[in-house]
Amino acid sequence: MTTSRSTLSAAEQTRQAFRKARLERARQGPDPTPEALELNGALGPIPGDDRNLWPKTQWGKDLTVRVPNSLLLYPYEVIYFVMDGDELERRVLNDPVTPEDREFVITADKIEDEGVYVFEYQHTNQDGNTNPSSPRSLSVDHLPPNDNVAGSSPELPQDIIDNGLTLAYLDANATVDVTIPRSSDITAGDEILLYWGPVGPRQDPDPVVPVARLTVTEAAALPGADRPVVSLDSDVVKTLKEGLIAVLYRYVDRTGNLGQPSRWQEVHVDLAPLAENLVAPTVPLAADGLIDRADARLGVYLEIPAPGYGNQQPDDLIEVNWESTTVPAVPLSDFRMQIFVDWPTLSAGGALNARAFKVSYSVVRGLAKTPSPEIDIAVDFAVAGIDPDPDPNPDGPDPINDKLPRVVIKSRETPPVDNVLGTADKDQDARVELTPNPVADGQFLRLYWGALPSYVDEVVVTSTPIDPVVFTVPWDKIQESGYSDKLPVYYTTWNGTNEQESVRTEVDVRIVETVGLADVEFPDRYPGNPTTPIINCCSKPWDGIKARIPGDPVNFAAGDSVTVSWRAYEDAQGNTPIDGTDYTFPALTLDDDKVNDGFLVTVPYDDHIEPIVTRGSGRVTYVLTKASGQIGAHSTLVIVTRVFSSGPSLCTPQYPGVCS
Repeated sequence: MTTSRSTLSAAEQTRQAFRKARLERARQGPDPTPEALELNGALGPIPGDDRNLWPKTQWGKDLTVRVPNSLLLYPYEVIYFVMDGDELERRVLNDPVTPEDREFVITADKIEDEGVYVFEYQHTNQDGNTNPSSPRSLSVDHLPPNDNVAGSSPELPQDIIDNGLTLAYLDANATVDVTIPRSSDITAGDEILLYWGPVGPRQDPDPVVPVARLTVTEAAALPGADRPVVSLDSDVVKTLKEGLIAVLYRYVDRTGNLGQPSRWQEVHVDLAPLAENLVAPTVPLAADGLIDRADARLGVYLEIPAPGYGNQQPDDLIEVNWESTTVPAVPLSDFRMQIFVDWPTLSAGGALNARAFKVSYSVVRGLAKTPSPEIDIAVDFAVAGIDPDPDPNPDGPDPINDKLPRVVIKSRETPPVDNVLGTADKDQDARVELTPNPVADGQFLRLYWGALPSYVDEVVVTSTPIDPVVFTVPWDKIQESGYSDKLPVYYTTWNGTNEQESVRTEVDVRIVETVGLADVEFPDRYPGNPTTPIINCCSKPWDGIKARIPGDPVNFAAGDSVTVSWRAYEDAQGNTPIDGTDYTFPALTLDDDKVNDGFLVTVPYDDHIEPIVTRGSGRVTYVLTKASGQIGAHSTLVIVTRVFSSGPSLCTPQYPGVCS
């Protein structure tokens, strides 16, 4: 029989408390399961991606798995290595246990296929107690991001898309932010590579060196998150290539699988300093405060005075902004630079109204446009009377409105014949009628007779209805114009700003008996033998235009007087005279030589020919005054053009052009 000690020693009490606490811990946990195998060379989980990944750099290599040091091992214990539930090896530990005893090599062929592999081990101690470890999976991923499909184009700020990437943008913004479309399988740890290179055929299907990288965070990979943004430092962009640039991206997953290059976004990059200090344009024909229909026919030009602007580049284009119309850009040329504004542009806001608007120009460099200061322009294209049909002619509105009724010249002959002046009309004023009256109260009608430079009668329409309108042609004007079997007679409507012309009525003027006068000849005319003679640059009009009145023994006689006159016109048909260009030679009394051989006169260049700056014309008229007092006249139209094909440029004595 033994007796118990009633009092335990302090040491025994301590040991007893330890055993009790250990028992309590065993009852309540923690989990005694050993830690999972270590996978040497694998990529461990990160926030947002809990996978262990077998990186592309390890493909084709063996995998070493290792029992962690947290598990104490003793000689003669047993470790079982297990893969996907299958035992790989039963290992009895050596005495002493070495580090190599903890390791097992999985050959490369066992993990070469894509998939998820599960590894674990079992530990049996010397008493035969076996404890399985936690499993550890290894993901082998061979699929490139976005299912190996090229992504859509990246997005850049709209300002860059519209205007190109300029130095001004980079100076104003610390970064160029490129928004990247989300891949179909975007995952935390993915890397986005941004590329920058010239647009052109790809010799290598893969871009080589990225200019920026971005790692996808856990938050960025969440469903519904914003698209990733790669911020490219502006100072870095300044070191990159310029021109037409392709911006694209690729995704790379944590395994190292490289996604397809995305579709690219084209960007025009020009880091040269933009145009600056643009001078305001001018419109010379608006110097009087208004552009009217006559100005449009003459030719409206926007001019950019010297020096133009700063930071000029040879490839710059100049684009005129006229009201709401953009004129197609033209290459930069010398200042003062002139740009033609055609009639469709002038009339885009209305071909028959008055209005005011802004006009400017822009320097176009790539996609970037630098605007000039604006100027105010006023136009008035309204006409008196019937509105003409739209005119698509780029050179200006047709002065003749074929919708206006024609005039009728009334005759005193018996029986009366319209548009004929015969013997009964001699020494009397002619009556011209117009019906119906095409204009309104307060507007004007002006009658023009033949080639006379000014109208011969004017009627002011009042509130009292006038129909028919009656014009009177004085007899002296009929005499001055002379004989013609097809004398053109027309009228204009005038509202104080614009004049439009009616279709011509041809009048047979038989009053003046002298008939059959010959056409004026032009010795220096263009030799191409057109129907209407042409004086061009090779005719050297600055030396004067030589006009020869041919000899005419039938109609001329010694003692007769011939007066020669000249008038210039803006158009090639002799419809729109140029004020101030009239020139009349002194009357010449004919002698026998001149009767038979004719004579030559030279129209002076200054003030009379030089003002023709379009493809215009001139009319030489000679009036024969017989000794008996009868008068005969004949006019010949000659086209006069100093216009080169390149627009407003004109030949001059200094720049005569090339003549064979």
